[in-house]
Amino acid sequence: MKKYIIGILVVLLVIFCSGCIDLGGNNEENDNITEVQSISKGGVSIQYPGDWVVSQSSSNYSVLALSQSDSIDMSKVGQVTVNIEKRPIEGDFNNFVNSTYDAIEEQEEFTLISSGAVIVNDLEGLQYIYQSNDGNVTKEHSALWFNHNGEAYVILCSAPVSQYAQNQGAFDFIVENFKFIA
Repeated sequence: MKKYIIGILVVLLVIFCSGCIDLGGNNEENDNITEVQSISKGGVSIQYPGDWVVSQSSSNYSVLALSQSDSIDMSKVGQVTVNIEKRPIEGDFNNFVNSTYDAIEEQEEFTLISSGAVIVNDLEGLQYIYQSNDGNVTKEHSALWFNHNGEAYVILCSAPVSQYAQNQGAFDFIVENFKFIA
């Protein structure tokens, strides 16, 4: 019986030492977000990681654009971004959003991966995940659409495919800390 107890203790010690059991309560995703910034603009308020910055967007509908600081190019546009846009809704919200993606699906440089209903922070919306290719870089995008006071808001998280997964934690943090203020 004593051998079995010693055997179990050895197995637990090996598991503990290999890092499979986290007794310290460390969360790698949260450890990467050391400082938090916040901004309110265009009827929205968000918090974002301290290594991200407010940046420029190429969209005319942009309310606010954030970029990972080391991904900003010479034109001050980030390659790893979260862009919040506000658009007037023409007709029914679902039809408006769906028709946007019907149009881009017809273009060769866009590939729709998935779409469907989503709930974020008790807000019901639509999510589209797709890839785009501008000839030089293939990017992955997650677009979260919400109807607020008769206007369509979209939170668009984008990164080159090779960098998307490593930025997922920052994208999630920003989306989870998104609020309407008007």
